[in-house]
Amino acid sequence: MLILNDEQGNTLLDLSTKLVKIIGSLSIGGAGSPQSGTLVNPWFSLGRPFALPIKGNGWFAPQGGDISVSISGNVLTWRFPYAASADWQRPETTILYGIY
Repeated sequence: MLILNDEQGNTLLDLSTKLVKIIGSLSIGGAGSPQSGTLVNPWFSLGRPFALPIKGNGWFAPQGGDISVSISGNVLTWRFPYAASADWQRPETTILYGIY
């Protein structure tokens, strides 16, 4: 059994520890960008998929913030709520995605 302990003997990592694997990132948004889109990645089936939207200013977008992101099967779908495409309506956003 694999177990990693610190100097005091406290377990830091063992076989029951869940770790994330970042598969990739997607840069979207900005003036003139599409309102929605999808990304297909077969790696989503190798674990529990997740997506983390980060606005261009570096702030994590709470609950997706100005964007909604979902993953179903091996398809990540994103959508901005506004039909218009000004910068403030579709802020530059990076979506980190992966599995855990």
